[in-house]
Amino acid sequence: MSCKRIPLILMSDGTTYYDASTIPDDNKDRVELMEGEFLGSPVSPGIYEGKVRIVNDPINSELQSGEILVCTATDPAWTTLFPIAGALVLEMGGMLQHGAIVSREYGLPAVVGVSNAKNIFHNGQFIQTLVISLISWENCNSKTNDIKLINLTVSPDPIIVPGLVSITITIYTHQNFTSPVKAVLSLEKEILIGYFPVPCFSIGSCTYEDLCTLCTKCNCSMGTGEHTFNLPITIDSSSWMLSGNYQAQIDLETSTKQKGCVKIYNIFLKTKK
Repeated sequence: MSCKRIPLILMSDGTTYYDASTIPDDNKDRVELMEGEFLGSPVSPGIYEGKVRIVNDPINSELQSGEILVCTATDPAWTTLFPIAGALVLEMGGMLQHGAIVSREYGLPAVVGVSNAKNIFHNGQFIQTLVISLISWENCNSKTNDIKLINLTVSPDPIIVPGLVSITITIYTHQNFTSPVKAVLSLEKEILIGYFPVPCFSIGSCTYEDLCTLCTKCNCSMGTGEHTFNLPITIDSSSWMLSGNYQAQIDLETSTKQKGCVKIYNIFLKTKK
């Protein structure tokens, strides 16, 4: 009696894939890679250099502290390895795969979809894992907003805490306005498979009656047109609980009832080790 192989992936059209090396990569012909470079999908940002450890079984793993965990995919049985690993490389997965979610919780650089990674790399090999995931944003209620965000840059990305964060903002206002400028910040953190509100502590969902009092260098008497200003913010807390992926919405209202609204995604915070 023969034993049939169980496929790693079974598509809705009946297509089956029995190992990661046979999964088609639609991007491989669109990106020019140098020798020694391999392409995957970023799921947790950061840069890390370390030695490779290929793991097939989390129970009998020989993973050492700081090594880069390379495997096909992970499930809850692998969770105990994450505090040990320095970074994660998976042959399969996406943003909601177990390894991706837990990597963001621990602040580990992680990349998925590196086809055939367990055969490409070998134990003890020294590699660099580079994962870049830029903060993105959009104006909400853009048709009715008097104040619109034109550009937003945050440095560093991911944000390292405790530390200094530099935020450069360019806005456009249709009318003149002066202080006070009220701001309502709604901040949510990704936990497992959803986003949940963060209370107003050192960071969190807070209401600011006048943003101008928080930014002494900002000129809150603005005329019609574009305005660019820099907000240096110091985050003092070093709690490991800050690490993770966030999204936010900021609602603005001036003394003359002008309004603005912006949604920000992919805000990654990472605590210093």
